[in-house]
Amino acid sequence: MDQEKFRVLIVDDDRTIRDLLAEALTEEGFTSATAANGVEALASIDVAQPNLVLLDIQMPKMDGRAFLHALAKNRIRIPVIVMSAAFSPRSVARELRADGYLAKPFDLDQVLDQVEQIFAEWSDTKKRLIVSRFKNHQGQAAFASNLRP
Repeated sequence: MDQEKFRVLIVDDDRTIRDLLAEALTEEGFTSATAANGVEALASIDVAQPNLVLLDIQMPKMDGRAFLHALAKNRIRIPVIVMSAAFSPRSVARELRADGYLAKPFDLDQVLDQVEQIFAEWSDTKKRLIVSRFKNHQGQAAFASNLRP
C-alpha cells in the first residue's frame, strides 16, 4: 500500500503530542518522523523526506513561522498543516499559506482526516505522473518506430 511510502514529519515541542500523532499515523499505515522544534525539523528534512509536515506554530528555538520561512527561502515545497492554539488558527494558516490547519486541542479524527486528504492528493498526483510518463514513453516509442527504414 502507498500509505507506508507517505511520510509525515510531526513538529511539536510537546512530546506527548508528537508521540500520540506518530502512534496514530503508524496505526493507519503511514510512516512518521518527529522533531521537537524547527531547527530539528530542518535538520531532518533530507533524511525523513516528508510528504507532509504537521507543524506546531509556538515552539522554542525555531517556531513554525521561522521554519516555514526557511523552507521557502530554500525553495522546499512540502504540504504543511499547522497546529495552533491561537484564537483563529484558520487565519494563521492562511497567513502562512499552509495547506490546512488544526485548532489545539484537536480531535485525532480531524488530524487523520486531513492527513488522508493530503495523502489522497499526493496519491492522485503520483498516479497522474506515472500515466504521463507512460504515455510519453509510448509516444517516443511510436515516434522512434516510424523513423526506422
